[in-house]
This record gives sequence, structure tokens and C-alpha cells, in this order.
Amino acid sequence: MDTGPYTKIIIRNMRLDMLIGVHAHEKQKKQPVIINVEAYTDGPTDWHNDTIENVLNYELIASAIEDMAEHGHVHLVETFAEHIADFCLKQDGVSAAMVRVEKPEIFDFMDAVGVEIFRKK
Repeated sequence: MDTGPYTKIIIRNMRLDMLIGVHAHEKQKKQPVIINVEAYTDGPTDWHNDTIENVLNYELIASAIEDMAEHGHVHLVETFAEHIADFCLKQDGVSAAMVRVEKPEIFDFMDAVGVEIFRKK
């Protein structure tokens, strides 16, 4: 992402249940995670056509995240976030990605714990 015009694809508060964590109980039972993604693109060059082929489809990213969550156990939220960012950066036109992964049911005295990463090509 440079200082010029850009388009930001946003996925906000995607909720999934998955096997994630380093503790024994986290390896046995799925727990909820909340995922937020911002994928920065140069934007459509021909937006006047109003067709999905001219943009990065957020459904593609959401489906990929669902597939990753169903793929098996992940130890770290950091690892899961890196996989999501890597997928985003492999898409045509994506120059940067911010990914936040949070686990909302870890502690009773806070809303969530997690990680946020920002990666660029």
C-alpha cells in the first residue's frame, strides 16, 4: 500500500468455532474465535462496469478463512493470523493486509485476547 488511492476490503467480527490453543482442553473442544481482516488493494480500474470480476471478492477471503478453521488444530492465534494474511497477499492486487484474531472466552474478566498483524508485499 502506498500513499495513493486504495480500496480496503473489510471483514469485521467474523465468528467461527475452531480447535485453537496450546492447552490440552483447547485441543479437545472447539472454541469461538473472532476474525477481522482488512485487505488493501489498488481498487478497480474499471469500476464503471459494476461487475464482481473487477474487485477482490470478500466472499473469497471469508471462505478461505472458514476452510483454514476447519483444517485441523492450530496452536497459536499468531499462526492462524499469518495464514490468513498470506492468503490475502497471494490475491491479485492486494498490497497489504491487517488481520486480527481474538479468542473471546479465555478470561471472564475481559472481552477477548488475541493478536493483530499487518503484512505488506
